[in-house]
Amino acid sequence: LPRLEADLAAMERLGRSHYYYGVMTWRAWTPLSDEPNGACGARGDDGPTPAGPSRSLRKLMQQRKTKCSGAIGPFPFADGSLQALSADLLHALARSPITVNFSRAHLSRETEPFWTHEDAAVGYLLFHVAMQQGLPLTYVVLSSWRHNKFWINWLPPDHPSLPDEHVVNTHKVVTTMMAQIALDAYENTTYKADPIRCVDCTKAWGWACCHESPFGRAPIDKFACCNKDT
Repeated sequence: LPRLEADLAAMERLGRSHYYYGVMTWRAWTPLSDEPNGACGARGDDGPTPAGPSRSLRKLMQQRKTKCSGAIGPFPFADGSLQALSADLLHALARSPITVNFSRAHLSRETEPFWTHEDAAVGYLLFHVAMQQGLPLTYVVLSSWRHNKFWINWLPPDHPSLPDEHVVNTHKVVTTMMAQIALDAYENTTYKADPIRCVDCTKAWGWACCHESPFGRAPIDKFACCNKDT
């Protein structure tokens, strides 16, 4: 928790609002889809970095012009290992008619297929609400494995996936022994709090396409695209 608190304090120093924080990757989503999981196009684990468009982002930007022409995005979404929303963003999400209708429609289903792609759907809803309300989303992206360990593994001995001085979170701690190992690792390292740096969304992230959709325009000029340093 102290490590997450340090990151929250760093985010506050950015002087922005509507924070969305976590380990992220890209998706596109078709609103009003007959399927519970409306994700359209490429799926991958390669999220936003300042090094330019990832493979998944490049594919999705191409697919938005073809088979995903009725979708919105691409947009980043935080996977289930760690995600945090600031209170202003959470309130905007929860109070939006889009969210209310989405929740009501899927909770009322009594037969399969059921909604299972919850992480991407949250990212979609945030993005769609931002489109409707012109919200200044602040994406804060962690690096997979450097800042977030998806699980604990002490093998191989020269490169174990244990928490170190860069790690904010450890996911999939499922036994008391694993919990104690993670706690010991946290307590025996000093958090370096890798800085959060914001870059140009279109130039550095390569998020240069497909801001227009049948459902409106993404206000990318209001967004902040930020990464923890690697």
